[in-house]
Amino acid sequence: MKGIILPTKTPLEIINKKINDYMIANIPDYNATQWGMILTHKTENKFVLIINDDNRNPLDRLSPTEKIERKEIDPSEWKMIDNWH
Repeated sequence: MKGIILPTKTPLEIINKKINDYMIANIPDYNATQWGMILTHKTENKFVLIINDDNRNPLDRLSPTEKIERKEIDPSEWKMIDNWH
């Protein structure tokens, strides 16, 4: 599982929307309300946007900096955010 880890959720929401908007515009029959999932760390004050590889190529929407920031994560360290859509 890969994702971008940041100390705040807002930039991750922006990246998530950027990918989802691209998918809606370019992938037939794609109509999701969000692309990835944002999780919070169980013990540290940080968030991760899960962005796995996909043959529809959403990674093309990431900037070079965002691509570099995408790292392998241990899913057991993360949990769903309460009341997140």
